[in-house]
Amino acid sequence: CHGASATSGFMVLTYEGLRRGGQVSGLEIVVAGKPCDSSLLHKLGPAPPYGARMPYNGPPYYSLDDLGLLRDWIAEGAHDN
Repeated sequence: CHGASATSGFMVLTYEGLRRGGQVSGLEIVVAGKPCDSSLLHKLGPAPPYGARMPYNGPPYYSLDDLGLLRDWIAEGAHDN
């Protein structure tokens, strides 16, 4: 749902698209070094502060282990690697 026809403007097909965020999240989608400030981590977690949990048509949702990997990636700088 976050491909070329994403209505929110948030596209995950490329690293640049992911980091750009969407209409609501903008650059706060992933704040390098700050997982607690990163909207992506909140939206994928069990209790997002706004809107629906992602993926929208879940479950399945991301596991705690997967969320931990995402948290670590953001904490380490969210590099394109």
